[in-house]
Amino acid sequence: MSDLTIVENPETPIYSTNSLRNLVFKKAAEKGLDREGILKALPYANKCKAARRLDELVSCDLRNKYLIDSLKVILDITEEEIVAAIGADIKRINARDDQRWRSAFKPSAFAIFEIARPKSITIAGFVGAGRFVIIDLTDVNPDDYLSYVLKEFKEEDRAAWLKRLFHTPIAFGISYTPDYADYYSWEGKLIGRRNCGKRRDEIPDDLLKN
Repeated sequence: MSDLTIVENPETPIYSTNSLRNLVFKKAAEKGLDREGILKALPYANKCKAARRLDELVSCDLRNKYLIDSLKVILDITEEEIVAAIGADIKRINARDDQRWRSAFKPSAFAIFEIARPKSITIAGFVGAGRFVIIDLTDVNPDDYLSYVLKEFKEEDRAAWLKRLFHTPIAFGISYTPDYADYYSWEGKLIGRRNCGKRRDEIPDDLLKN
C-alpha cells in the first residue's frame, strides 16, 4: 500500500463510497462467497470483531491494512486493484469534502504561530481556543479586512488569551474566498498571496521562498 500511505495512517480516517465495497463483493461472488463466507475465511478468532471490521472497511473506514491484506489473499485481489479502488474512493471523498467546505465558507482571518500546537491541548479545547485564533469577517467590508484584523488581534482580551494558550504569533492569513487568501506578518506586512482560501497552521512554503 505504499502508493496510498494515507490509508495506513491510524490518525487519518478516510471514508469509502462504492469502489472498494464493489471490488470486495465482486471478487467474493466470483469465488462463490457471500458476506458470511468472507467472515469465515478471515483470520479473526472473534467473528463478531471480523464482522465489525469488514463492515467498517466496505462502508467507511479504510485504515485497516491488516484486513485489506487478508482480503487480498482470500479473494485473489491484486495490489493494483486495491490501489485503484481506494484511490477512486479517496478522489470522490476529497471532492465531496471540498464541496461541503466551499458551501460553508465564510471570509475569515486566522493566526499562525511559531509552533502550531497549543501550549496545552486540553486547556485550549476546554476554553474553545479557536474563537481567539479565527476572526469572522462575514460582516466586514473586504476593503477593511486588514485594518479590522490587525485591530482584533491586538484587542486586549484576545491578545492575552493568545499569549496564554499559544506560542509566539508570527503571521496571519485572510481568506477572501475559497480560492484566495493573503498572508501577512504579525505586524501587518504583506508576505504573499495564494490561490487557496483554506486555513493553514503555517506560512505556505512557496511564499517563504519569494
